[in-house]
Amino acid sequence: QNQAIPTLDGLDDRDSDNGIALRYSKFIDDDLFYIDVATLGTFSKVDGWLVDTFYSHLIQHRNWDIYLGTGATFYSSGVVNYYLGVTPSEANDYRPEHKGDSAFLLQAEINAQHPISENWSFKAGISQKYYSKEIIKSPLADKQHITQVLIGVMYVF
Repeated sequence: QNQAIPTLDGLDDRDSDNGIALRYSKFIDDDLFYIDVATLGTFSKVDGWLVDTFYSHLIQHRNWDIYLGTGATFYSSGVVNYYLGVTPSEANDYRPEHKGDSAFLLQAEINAQHPISENWSFKAGISQKYYSKEIIKSPLADKQHITQVLIGVMYVF
């Protein structure tokens, strides 16, 4: 936007979340489970870690691939504080000082894919995300529930 957003105006820049992670994946028939454990302080200023888990089940019906998925992510207080905390120098009338605490994210999703031709596929999906109260306590966050809808086409080489 061309206009300053009062809640975000004057915030220090945050680094991207580069780090080192270890993933364990398990495939059983049409199911996938994975768990990631990551430390984010290796290549950035973030002093924290996270654990991310996800489970997906594939249902094949006629020419449709339907994926049902659910997951949970746990963020350490260092990660939450770095991205959603407000230091004394960043505080203003719209944005009070805030120190983040550990938090979690829960998500559920359904995605469907159908071939249109040899190289093109139709894809649609919906996901629901729920952030714990520790996230929404930050003056930088404004939604505890987020719904995302995806509709599109995909080209396969």
